[in-house]
Amino acid sequence: MDIVIAGFAGLSGTKLLLENEKTKTELEKRFPKRYLLEAERQAGVSDGWEIEAIARRALYGLHFKEVPCGLGGIKKALWDLGAALDTGLSIDLEEVPIRQETIEIAEYFNLNPYRIQSNHMYIYATDQATTLVRELDRAGIPASIAGYTTLDNDRVIYFDHGREKRFLEPVKRDELDRILK
Repeated sequence: MDIVIAGFAGLSGTKLLLENEKTKTELEKRFPKRYLLEAERQAGVSDGWEIEAIARRALYGLHFKEVPCGLGGIKKALWDLGAALDTGLSIDLEEVPIRQETIEIAEYFNLNPYRIQSNHMYIYATDQATTLVRELDRAGIPASIAGYTTLDNDRVIYFDHGREKRFLEPVKRDELDRILK
């Protein structure tokens, strides 16, 4: 089955960093106010219910597995998907939708943007990936086919246009816990 990722990785984590008084003050020292306002606006746009409704309508009557992202980000959700299906995964990280602001803000705090909270984001395993991506795209929701399931239990993520390979490991906690608690 193909793996579809819908929504932006780390967006709700970005929003938390922008809403927290301490981290927002730090960000204001580094980034222009206009940049942070745009990041905050984008972080407030996401709606997970819409993603879920469109996906269920597009895949009605078909076999699929849905995993919501949340604490621990996309990497935790991918691990959970592999565990739920009792299968391996092959994922191209460059196909995961993520906003540049999320990457830059997470990196400013030395956080992995793929391991921060990603509410309003879903992962689907389905044989109808193209149909699902097309329907999400029609609704203006970022989505991509980021990989596929494998017969073994290896959960592999590829970087740098497939030149670098790493094994996915279980995520114990959200990266935000390091600075927000």
